[in-house]
Amino acid sequence: MTLLPELPMRLFPLACSPLACSPLASVPAACLLLAACSGAPDSGSAENVVDMTLTEGLDYPAPTDADLIWDMPAFEVAPYTETQMCFVGTYTGEDAALVGFGGYQQAEFGHHVLLLGTSTSAVDLPDGTFFDCTRTQDLPMDSLEPLILPTKGNGEQFGMALPTGIATKLRTGQRWILQVHNVNTTADTLKVNAIGIAPTIPMEDVVDWAAPWTTNRVGFTVPPHSAQKLEFNCTFDVEYHMLYLMGHMHEWGTHFKLEMLDADGAPTTMYEQEWDPSYRDTPPIVDFSADPLLAPAGTTWRTTCEWFNDTDDALEFPSEMCASVSMVYPALTADICSD
Repeated sequence: MTLLPELPMRLFPLACSPLACSPLASVPAACLLLAACSGAPDSGSAENVVDMTLTEGLDYPAPTDADLIWDMPAFEVAPYTETQMCFVGTYTGEDAALVGFGGYQQAEFGHHVLLLGTSTSAVDLPDGTFFDCTRTQDLPMDSLEPLILPTKGNGEQFGMALPTGIATKLRTGQRWILQVHNVNTTADTLKVNAIGIAPTIPMEDVVDWAAPWTTNRVGFTVPPHSAQKLEFNCTFDVEYHMLYLMGHMHEWGTHFKLEMLDADGAPTTMYEQEWDPSYRDTPPIVDFSADPLLAPAGTTWRTTCEWFNDTDDALEFPSEMCASVSMVYPALTADICSD
């Protein structure tokens, strides 16, 4: 696969490639990537390794000059294991208008490829960091920010599309995490990687900007070996067109509900799920992109989370979470209701 020379918009070449120190890349970041490779996780065995790394044009579409590309280094998934790997960087190009995100991985054993934003600084989580984020405590959940949901791919379990003319602004300096989930159900070690492709449009073609919308609570405790319920309201002062709704809890969630309250306080349930642990990363989505939901200024939303803690320790944020997420327009920056 030809890397940077043909795709000047590519964010990072394969981090273990000599091209990481191409003149088109910044020298400090490139050298950091190479340093990160020396400690890249290797969870597999040298025997019976099946190479399933992706081929451009076969496993994923050939990118265009208008695409932004995220390349995750190849890694191994041991037999009969489930892993999530995370790759960290900072976007250094010009501000861009993203109109989608396709996550590509080996489809048979791949579960999802997510592009997330993070507020964690490059001091605490340097560019080029490549780490196993399978366990909740190993992923900086308290600093993760919704950026854009997948719209297509070859291993995605969920996704949504932005209407024509609606785009998400990716600003220079935005820190990101590419997260990839694999489930190896075979007796062989699998060598895999992942590619993220975000198509863009010219800034002058943007009709409206879309940005994340979130309700969130951090001040709660779920005592050991007990059930707990949390309910809170959030009022948004701006009128929004909402493109989708989804809930967010972790492994101990049992039930999630999001209601829209009218002027008299009467609720209408907009999203409700009996929670499954797998929903931590790929929750069900209520998709309004074909006919965006209008939420007038002053709309109040009620979020309700229920958990059962079967551990010996109390659960608190960010080990558990209670949040609802949407993509809304017109919005240039995220609107987050949180305590």
